Amino acid sequence: MSKEFTVQDIDNIDRLALDEEWLRQPAMYRYFATVAEEARRDADKASEALKVVDAEIDKELRFNASMNEAKVTEKSIANEIIMDKRHTKAMEDYLEAEHEARVLNNANKMAMDHRKKALEYMCQLELANYNSTPRQPKDTKENIRERAADKHQMDAIDKKSKKRIK
Repeated sequence: MSKEFTVQDIDNIDRLALDEEWLRQPAMYRYFATVAEEARRDADKASEALKVVDAEIDKELRFNASMNEAKVTEKSIANEIIMDKRHTKAMEDYLEAEHEARVLNNANKMAMDHRKKALEYMCQLELANYNSTPRQPKDTKENIRERAADKHQMDAIDKKSKKRIK
């Protein structure tokens, strides 16, 4: 991978450099997709390691039972495997790797999709001059005066019409 990113990079968008943010987006997405896939591979390896540990314990239990000429059932072997410390350790490793893979997969999919949407909306706001400096139209004072004069004239008309009605 060419550049490493942090989770904070997903959230930090420079609204004054949206063009650069868009250029970083594919590389960032690719980075987190790769990290998520590596975590998935680690979870798969942990799953296989758990199966190997379980098979080794199973083999030992069956060997010991045959040496003692004891009769064992599948259920009793399965229970013994679950209680073995090696199984417990391998299961913890697997669950931790699986959790890490899910978290990174979600970070890649959801967070990067949200970042993309945020970039799209920021660009729309920029194109609509949302961040521009406010400017007063030239004729604002004139419009206010005209409206005030119109209101004054309307008030005068209202007064005259009220006198005529009485």
